[in-house]
Amino acid sequence: MNNIIGGFLMPHAPILIEEIGKGEEKKSQKTVDSMNKIAENIKRQKPETILIITPHGNFFRNAISINLNENLYGNFHQFGNEKLEISVNNDVKLANKIASLAEEKDIETYTFSKEAVDRYNINHELDHGVLVPLYFIRKKYSDFKLVHINYAFFSGEKLYEFGKLIQKASELLGREIVVIASGDLSHRLTRKSYSGYSPKGEKFDRSLIRLLKENKLQEIVNFDKNLAEEAGECGLRSIQTALGVFDDLEIETKVYSYEGPFGVGYGCVKIEVVDEHVKLAKLSIKTFLDTGEKLKLPENLNKEDFYNKIAGTFVSLKKDGELRGCIGTIFPTKESLGKEIIENAVSAAFRDPRFYPVKKEELDELDYSVDVLEEPEEIKDISKLNPKIYGVIVTKGSRKGVLLPNLEGVETVEKQLDIVLRKAGINKEEDYTLERFKVIRHK
Repeated sequence: MNNIIGGFLMPHAPILIEEIGKGEEKKSQKTVDSMNKIAENIKRQKPETILIITPHGNFFRNAISINLNENLYGNFHQFGNEKLEISVNNDVKLANKIASLAEEKDIETYTFSKEAVDRYNINHELDHGVLVPLYFIRKKYSDFKLVHINYAFFSGEKLYEFGKLIQKASELLGREIVVIASGDLSHRLTRKSYSGYSPKGEKFDRSLIRLLKENKLQEIVNFDKNLAEEAGECGLRSIQTALGVFDDLEIETKVYSYEGPFGVGYGCVKIEVVDEHVKLAKLSIKTFLDTGEKLKLPENLNKEDFYNKIAGTFVSLKKDGELRGCIGTIFPTKESLGKEIIENAVSAAFRDPRFYPVKKEELDELDYSVDVLEEPEEIKDISKLNPKIYGVIVTKGSRKGVLLPNLEGVETVEKQLDIVLRKAGINKEEDYTLERFKVIRHK
């Protein structure tokens, strides 16, 4: 199972915050809008833990610092607003696991907490590289723990290797995480920049944003160190570390915005893990919108999964957290799982009678899931049901209702049955056939 839900590049300039910018933040409205969009994304993803890689915490050239304090706290007193504060629980177990894996791989880390011996006059409060992203995230979503990491002056390759350990730790502990690479880009874009001006600043930003857009991740890991240094940036190492978290995963990147109104580059970027089942559903809908024809099953898909396997599937679409379409088949109707997904994706987008057809401008706003069904089994009583594990099918003559497992808001068997019986138009007192099934959910 992949536990990495997604990732983002977020700038951390306090002036982006309304209570600090006091109107100046409007000069970076594209960035503010993108930060809010990222927060909405995270709200939909619902990670257990958010891990933020920052340049501005406890910095050591030769060791990555990892915060082990139980409660993580900080405020914006350095920026004129000490009343604006954030407190969040630390995922100490995950932080410790990352540190222990790094020790095994001889990657230098420094762990600190208030209880441990303090050799370096450590600041235990969260830095603004963490606080600014959290400010926007917490407006939308707060049910998470945090891991607070400060990169070191390691090579891009070594930071990437450390990122791989974050992925391994999340898998070992079963944590679903979102990774935030906190960092501004060049601080030397104009002659009014407080770090001075360099023509290399714009070149750095343009190059990095292009590589992110084109998904050229290895080139980012091996980015020109001299160009980065002359640009006066602070985000490259955060990104290099974050990319390691997605090692061996298929990802797509999307640049939400880039601007530099104060002589500092602000880039907002989404890193999305691509599941092959979901990718096929998305491509099916886009192809139908573009051509009016159904997608032909691509030849580059895994033959065993998409050509040789047959199964019923449900394709579900959501927009802003609300259902936007859902159509499926309990039993396979096509000669391969790939064709089943294509058919049901098109139906979910354009043939669900509860919704108007999906429009082209909505595509970037949709969240997709593809459920692959195991064969249903008949059961005699409801004690065999569990709404988190099993979907349910009820049948009475020609009336049939289906409900998928593990749906938000469906916590009890009684509620699960109430919904599916109403869908089928079957009265609770009637005799009906009851079946359960498991699914493999791809999203």
